[in-house]
Amino acid sequence: TQSTWGQHRNKSYQTRQEEQGARMARLSSVVCFLMYLSLWTTCQGLINIELKRSTLNEDKRLQFLLQLKLKQINNYQSLIQEGEVPLHQQVVAEKRLATYYGDIGIGSNPSTYFKVLFDTGSCEFWVPGGSCTTSRCSSHTRYRKSSSYRPYIPLGSSTEAPMSIQYLSGKVNGVMGMDTVLLGDLAVPGQIIGVATDVDIPLLDEVVWDGILGLAYPNQNLINQGIMPLFDNMINQRILTNAGEANQFAYYLGADRGAITFGGADLRYKRSPEEDFVWSPISEKNYWTVTLLDVKKIYPNNNNNFLNGGEAVPVPKQDGQPLCPTGCKTIVDTGTYLIYGPRSDVQGYLGDVQIHSCDEKRNLPNLAFELTGLPDANGNPQVIELTLTPDDYVLQFTINGQEDCVIGIGADNDDSGWTLGQVFLRAFYTVFDRDSERIGFVRANPIPPNPTNARPSKV
Repeated sequence: TQSTWGQHRNKSYQTRQEEQGARMARLSSVVCFLMYLSLWTTCQGLINIELKRSTLNEDKRLQFLLQLKLKQINNYQSLIQEGEVPLHQQVVAEKRLATYYGDIGIGSNPSTYFKVLFDTGSCEFWVPGGSCTTSRCSSHTRYRKSSSYRPYIPLGSSTEAPMSIQYLSGKVNGVMGMDTVLLGDLAVPGQIIGVATDVDIPLLDEVVWDGILGLAYPNQNLINQGIMPLFDNMINQRILTNAGEANQFAYYLGADRGAITFGGADLRYKRSPEEDFVWSPISEKNYWTVTLLDVKKIYPNNNNNFLNGGEAVPVPKQDGQPLCPTGCKTIVDTGTYLIYGPRSDVQGYLGDVQIHSCDEKRNLPNLAFELTGLPDANGNPQVIELTLTPDDYVLQFTINGQEDCVIGIGADNDDSGWTLGQVFLRAFYTVFDRDSERIGFVRANPIPPNPTNARPSKV
């Protein structure tokens, strides 16, 4: 789909330590001052914004999971029929299910606070405007011009720039303006935002969050119009670096809540202080894109499941080749719910990764995702391996009082690459690093830390 903000990709889709072959990355050790306002905390310059999990759309989630399971049982057919639009272009179903949202402020005197979806799979930033009076907008917080508001008038134009984003299910129209954005106590002045005056999509009827804050790299159309996404504006103004922090943000998901941290990573969200981040370089500066080399199934041996210490036995491919011999484009996307892969791979090599009842979870394999790593000191390419256990990729839900389970991996008719969504991100605390153009992964703390009980961490 196209928009005046650029081609919109729709989807169903500071560590202070030296590392060989990479620049120094700052990952502040965490001492949180008690400036806790339930929405955010400040940790030695880092800004933590709490992510809350919505339960208001649980019925839609159950419908989606039941549909997914039906397709998996029927030989892992794609969630869409042949000839229809690929899943990664379907924004509505996926963003409805991407239920974690956080609070930001826009404007000064007064500031208005919004619930937003922090989305690494898009670069647009919009919220409903005060002039949108439909019931769809009136059920959400709407932006009203503050004393710091300025119209955005592109170079060579004499009028306020319009906003038009076209989705498959409708469109969002409005104007572009400039105002100060508040991330906790961090102010980002002069940020261009889309103020929606007409929201012609059903999505806003079904979600708690009010708008979308895109954190991806700017696409070419935004660059051509001189529009900087929020994080690029923060980099350009040196907002984080002037505070002694890095141009990084980190994303954590727990079972019921999460956090997004600007300026580095909050080490309390690591599973273990001894574990280090492993890094994969950015391969394309559009979305947060890395290169997948292979996915391996590792089954327990001798009918002994992993929970009982079963020996790991990898299953080779039929042709002996990795899934991605030349590398597959893989997007790490906070705005997508599932993991998505090409239909040929999900239905082929992973086609027997199925579950009919939750009791079968103990017999499922670990799935090892191999990504391109940073080169070593001699410039030699390295590989990192991120392993999901069945507990990570099996989704459990209750319907009609009965527990049921489904594999959190979907098949896409588009064979161009993979998308690692929230099912993947729940297992790994993830750092998005613009200073060194890379993404870092470490096993996530299964128990979300309490922001008011922070302890110092050393790296």
